[in-house]
Amino acid sequence: MVDHGREQRRADNDALNAQVESMLAAFEDQTRQLAGLRESLGAIEAEGWSTDRHVRVTANAGGIPIDVWIADDAFHRSTPRGLAASVAEAAQAAARNAQQQAAAAVAPITDAAGAMPDLSELTPGAPSLHEIFDSFIPPLDERVPGQGAPTEPNDVARDDDGRPASWLKDRW
Repeated sequence: MVDHGREQRRADNDALNAQVESMLAAFEDQTRQLAGLRESLGAIEAEGWSTDRHVRVTANAGGIPIDVWIADDAFHRSTPRGLAASVAEAAQAAARNAQQQAAAAVAPITDAAGAMPDLSELTPGAPSLHEIFDSFIPPLDERVPGQGAPTEPNDVARDDDGRPASWLKDRW
């Protein structure tokens, strides 16, 4: 009976060692992939356009705008408030596109991490590696473009027909 308990513990220990070795091999593979991932994420540039096609924004992998293009005639075809909404809309579209590209770049690593047992399952109190990997790419922001835009102030100069006067009249 004593030998049977010892054999069972040895078998359990061997199984746990095999599982840990498998996790270490996967971790080493992910570490190699992470080295290339940093370069891939650094190269991401995503564009977003406003629906009126007045504005194009280019964002990096973090969704931060790195370039803004405004159509030459946008100042004549839109109000400042409308143009601001177009910039916000294009920036949000660029950020979503960048986030999707970053998620695709990270997917092989997160998929591999999801396939192996979590560290917290093996060692009580240990951090969850799955949660750490999930934190690399936050969920896509599905807010409505332009939502929460400031309202137009009441003291705006108006043309004879009641529309906001163009601030470009005397400048261009």
